[in-house]
Amino acid sequence: MIGSIDLANEAPRLANSKFRLRRLVIQPGEERRRTSSHYTPRTLSGPIVQRTLEPLLAAIRARIAREQPDLVDPQPRAEDLLNLKICDPAMGSGAFLVESCRFMARQLVAAWVREETLEQEIAAADDPEVRRKPEQLALRMVAQRCLYGVDKNPLAVELGKLSLWLLTLAKGQTFTFLDHCLKAGDSLVGLSRAQIMAMDWSPEGGAVADKPAKKKAGKKKASKKAGDGPQLALFADQTKRAFAKAALLRQQLAELAVTSDRDGTERRQHELHVEAERALERLRDVGDIVLSSYFWPFDAAEKLTAEFLFSGEKVSDKARRECLSRVQDQLNFWLMGEGRLPKELEQRRELVRECIRPMHWEIEFPEVFSEERRDSLAEDGVGRAWVDAVVGNPPFMAGSQISGTLGDSYLHWLLEQYPNSHGNADLCAYFFRRAIWAIGSHGTIGLIATNTIGQGDTRTTGLQRLLAEGAIIYHATQNLKWPVKGANVTVSMVHLAVGSPAEQSMCRVLDRVEVDQIDSRLRPTPERLEPVKLQARQRQGFVGTKVYGNGFVLTPDERDELLAAEPESAMCIFPYIGGQEINSNPDQSHERYVIDFGDMSLAEVEKWPSLLEIVHEKVKPERDTLKDNADGRRRKAYWWQFGRHTPSLYQAVRPLDRCLACSIHSKHSIFAFQPTDRVFSHALVVFALPTYAHFGLLQSRIHELWARLQGSTLEDRLRYTPSDCFETFPFPDDHTLAEDTPLEAIAKHLYETRAAYMLETNQGLTKTYNALKDPENTDPEIVNLRHLHEKLDRAILAAYGQSKITVPPYAGATPEELERFEDAVLDFLFARNALLAKREAAAQAKAR
Repeated sequence: MIGSIDLANEAPRLANSKFRLRRLVIQPGEERRRTSSHYTPRTLSGPIVQRTLEPLLAAIRARIAREQPDLVDPQPRAEDLLNLKICDPAMGSGAFLVESCRFMARQLVAAWVREETLEQEIAAADDPEVRRKPEQLALRMVAQRCLYGVDKNPLAVELGKLSLWLLTLAKGQTFTFLDHCLKAGDSLVGLSRAQIMAMDWSPEGGAVADKPAKKKAGKKKASKKAGDGPQLALFADQTKRAFAKAALLRQQLAELAVTSDRDGTERRQHELHVEAERALERLRDVGDIVLSSYFWPFDAAEKLTAEFLFSGEKVSDKARRECLSRVQDQLNFWLMGEGRLPKELEQRRELVRECIRPMHWEIEFPEVFSEERRDSLAEDGVGRAWVDAVVGNPPFMAGSQISGTLGDSYLHWLLEQYPNSHGNADLCAYFFRRAIWAIGSHGTIGLIATNTIGQGDTRTTGLQRLLAEGAIIYHATQNLKWPVKGANVTVSMVHLAVGSPAEQSMCRVLDRVEVDQIDSRLRPTPERLEPVKLQARQRQGFVGTKVYGNGFVLTPDERDELLAAEPESAMCIFPYIGGQEINSNPDQSHERYVIDFGDMSLAEVEKWPSLLEIVHEKVKPERDTLKDNADGRRRKAYWWQFGRHTPSLYQAVRPLDRCLACSIHSKHSIFAFQPTDRVFSHALVVFALPTYAHFGLLQSRIHELWARLQGSTLEDRLRYTPSDCFETFPFPDDHTLAEDTPLEAIAKHLYETRAAYMLETNQGLTKTYNALKDPENTDPEIVNLRHLHEKLDRAILAAYGQSKITVPPYAGATPEELERFEDAVLDFLFARNALLAKREAAAQAKAR
């Protein structure tokens, strides 16, 4: 249980709500469990809100100072504050909105005092409680005029309304007094106003990823079907008028936040809300129906179901465009008349609302996105911003899980609507993309994120794109343990600013240390160009084989019994090794075997009946339970084969006697040789590199720095991804890695000394490197190994022509020594990557 609220005295005011209980118990729902969401304690939400909103106040003060240079102490006016718009796109039960309300209410009361209007505001409220506590009036006004929230879960939205209702003590109003600004919907799925007018979900249809300035600069060309016809022009005109009407009505609703006629105000607010919703009803219908052609691009009734989203059926872009064209025809025909929505379109609309719950931001909050909105941050005061601040704790979900959890089309939607994104990116990266879109020309963002937000594909999808669009990171905290008992979660907190708030002279803080700048990797360095994957590194580093079935795996005793009964089975039984053996066994030896039929047909496999019987009994039942998607169907059909073959790996290592390997997830960056006569688990990265010089290069701190920068983490462990960590890594010139070089000899001496130490002490690589990196460990053999590592680092730097760089002690180096070493190494590695990429491009051009 997260908490509870006694509703005994509040029941009369919940008459129109979804709650019918005397005592409300708040517990995490299935949606929050699936998306690794956690309720945010005030110890986090309070500081995040303050850091996000203070730059807005600074920007207002700077604007007033420019407008009135003689003013001694420029401060925000009450009107400036009430014009600010603050949004949580994954509001949950409203923790961030509650903190935003508190923060803004304090500022509003201070503004009333400065302007000497406090008594006037209290008198207008005509509420004895407000006279006793003027901040209650400020809380109510801020809640209705400044705060906006969205959540995919309708119950969460109701809880958010309840949280704000209890905070504001708005007992003169029903529980539904925030219906206009807290709404249920998926923040990441929805159409812009331009897309709805064009009846086109493509980014080109309305530039959903564009900022307001770009929106005004001109419309991108939509599809041929959506771009022609008088009916579309008429609908566009209707859309503009409906949008303007709804924006005006909702503005009037917000301005009724305080009045002495409570009952009359409540009735009028409800009337205005209903009228605004009615004005937007047709636009919402069109948006939902257009979206249906993306997620359900078929006309067959059996496919117009919720189950289709998870069927795994591949959908082509052509099918989507053709369905969109048909839907556009139907919509145009309907819009020409005033009749009821046709049954087929109604079915599509309801399907979208049930399964997707889209959030068409500009339609749902028209007053926020109106060109007529008063803008507190702009010099001229009009039309340069949308939302002013985005705060919250959006859900986390690894990119590899999005399709399985939300459907293939959902991931496809994200990749299409948010350009330059990657399918492996965590879901929270897309909330950063939505946030930068929502704030438009200027504003601030303060979000809790997965601890990988500055790493790998999540970084390039999220923070890198935001910085490319002009945002700055002014405050970030990495690897923060979630401050709630029982929550085994590590997060990052990131604050960004765009436009006028970013132009203020603010100190930038990274992990509580003031720095000059923060890049998208959450490092105190300038943003660098993305390194290029080098052709020379292709087909040298591979992730191992995904067996997908424990029934394939044999113990040594099981293998021996099989060979005794059926000696010819040896052709299909191989040593099997994974990350645990590499890191923990003193000699990095394997402990298991595996049945491997390769890509043989079932008829061919029948030559080994004993092995086939084992796989049939232990693997097939598990495979039969897989989902009915493309991978699942293939694995069920070929149940005797591994889940994912990696023929390129074994082709690359076949000519070699040995290769290098490392665990994908490891506390330390550690490498070891392996014979090539085995099956390598998917928990390993395998390198077709056989020499000690190659070992020395990968084992050096030079490569480790690059791998930790380009890779990602799982908890506190490095996740070594070959495409990011290895294929971008610029080797020194080939001759420096030859077998007769000093580097080869130094690396060989280190490898053999390390191997002898592990056998002598009966401990594996992880424990050995724990000791190596513990400055209090003064074992002579450990000290000797440290010296050998330092000698190796110097040899690697010499191979790069970088001998001037000072190598810090392997253990016990000062932060300053490490920072100088890291900066110098990364500088020359980025430069070398660019140089090698240029050489490869020139060679390819010449070859053409």
